[in-house]
Amino acid sequence: MPPLRAAWHQLAEQTVAGLTTTPLSQVSDVVADLARSLVANAVSAHLPADPPSETS
Repeated sequence: MPPLRAAWHQLAEQTVAGLTTTPLSQVSDVVADLARSLVANAVSAHLPADPPSETS
C-alpha cells in the first residue's frame, strides 16, 4: 500500500503546483461541480435499475 499512497501524494503535489495561476473562484466552482457529481453518482448507484411501477 505505501507505493499507492506515495503515488497519490505525488499526484496531489503536482495538482496543487498547477493551481498557482488558477483563480480561487474557478477552483471553488470545479470542487462544487465535483461534489455534486459524486453525490449524484452515489445516489444513482443505490437506485433500482427499473423503479417499481405505480399501479394500484
